[in-house]
Amino acid sequence: MDTKGCQLRTRFIEEAEEKGPTAQMLIVAVKLPTGAVELITNTAMLHTKIDYYKNAYDEEFRLKGNSNVQIVGFMFV
Repeated sequence: MDTKGCQLRTRFIEEAEEKGPTAQMLIVAVKLPTGAVELITNTAMLHTKIDYYKNAYDEEFRLKGNSNVQIVGFMFV
């Protein structure tokens, strides 16, 4: 089990509840199967993106449809 991924997901959920309602932006770092890290910037409808990340990614913050894709960082701004 990837404990870093689990800890990151737990922190994401906590921060989403705390900062999500007032945040202007959500930036997510996603590690792709190639090893490259992609930065995704969300600026609108953050509540739907938060729900997407909670539901589409498993407990280790790996994409349920492709476990080679993993969230490795995020920031609420």
